[in-house]
Amino acid sequence: MTQRPRLSRRELRLQREQQRRLGKTGVAESTVPEVPAGAYSHSDSQAVEPTHQIFASPITDFLPGDTTGDTSQGGNAHRQDPKKEAHARLAMAQARLEEIKQKEAQLAVATPHDGSLANNDNLIGVTSRRRRRFDVIAWFGELLVTAGVVLGLFAFWQVFVTDMQVEADTKLALTTFYQDVECPTAVSSDKRKDAPPAIEPPEHGATFGALHVPKWEFMVLPLREGATPDVLDKAAAGHYDTTALPGEIGNFAVAAHRRSYGSSFRRIDVLKDGDPVVVETKDAWLVYRVYTHEIVLPERKEVIYPVPNQLNVQPTEQLMTMTTCHPEYGNSERYIVHLKFDYWTPHDAGIPAELEGGGNHSCM
Repeated sequence: MTQRPRLSRRELRLQREQQRRLGKTGVAESTVPEVPAGAYSHSDSQAVEPTHQIFASPITDFLPGDTTGDTSQGGNAHRQDPKKEAHARLAMAQARLEEIKQKEAQLAVATPHDGSLANNDNLIGVTSRRRRRFDVIAWFGELLVTAGVVLGLFAFWQVFVTDMQVEADTKLALTTFYQDVECPTAVSSDKRKDAPPAIEPPEHGATFGALHVPKWEFMVLPLREGATPDVLDKAAAGHYDTTALPGEIGNFAVAAHRRSYGSSFRRIDVLKDGDPVVVETKDAWLVYRVYTHEIVLPERKEVIYPVPNQLNVQPTEQLMTMTTCHPEYGNSERYIVHLKFDYWTPHDAGIPAELEGGGNHSCM
């Protein structure tokens, strides 16, 4: 009969202690093999009672040799030493206990005290991600921020980028006008008060002159026919085609952008009474002087009547009106400057004294 391995009392106590720990973790008894019955102690020769189940699988599946073989077949010759076998059983039990402790630690991390599931992607079968709820207020806030950014970029483009885009149009218009115009270098002293040479009504969009404003650092703008966006968006001073032409009796009215597309009339508010504005045609220089200004609503069309703000009144003077948007970065109102004709001088006689010292005069 094959002799069972004997365990010391200390080894048996360790087995029982580990049995109690395994019982707390809920390990099924049916999965734990039995300790061999009739095990003997090293300290005495009396047999001790068999212990409860503590191992997950029969030790004989993992130990070398045949511990239960028939002696007649030579099984004792290959049987594992009893002490080594006992130590192997203890090592396996300890390994199993460590594995259970690790799983318990993982479960403790995955399950907070408030009963909610923690975010632990290493645990299989634990749903860690919560679905984000749709928040109307947050969505509306993000929409407002996006709209603000888009409007800001549009305003930057409208105010600054368009100024650079139309520089080439301004230069081309002035270059085209001065191709057929003499460029005097002297300052004329000839100041005439009679009617200046008449000009032919230009076609829509055509450049028929230049506007000089000494108060604006001798700024020069092309004069084009028409006050529609296709004309004003090319950085021109556009002539209202229903008003008088330069030098005629009545009201010669022009419009231009205050901001964007050249910002031609940006500094209109610095013009004061008596400041000159010079209109240049192919045959003459016409000098007008500021006498008043006003701020009106956009629908106030009477400012460009033949006699400003007076309906059905026959004009007797040569007047000029400049119109643009107000305030500078808005268009809720219109800034209006009214001027009166002072004198004119032939184009080939020289430039008016008001333009003397103008370093950016296009013809010089």
